[in-house]
Amino acid sequence: MARARVLKISEHIPTTWEGTLEQFMSWKKAQGLSKQTLDDYKRHVSQFYNRYSARMKAAR
Repeated sequence: MARARVLKISEHIPTTWEGTLEQFMSWKKAQGLSKQTLDDYKRHVSQFYNRYSARMKAAR
């Protein structure tokens, strides 16, 4: 499998964890990770934030 090339790096800084996750997923996809690995990353990170976001907000 040929490696993907990064053609443009966005200077946009996401303000939500979902936006950050999407940027991370794009970076990992560009590295040539398998679909299963990408799906696992997305599932685990989403589970973490959905489970602990309320606790993190309450602790502030």
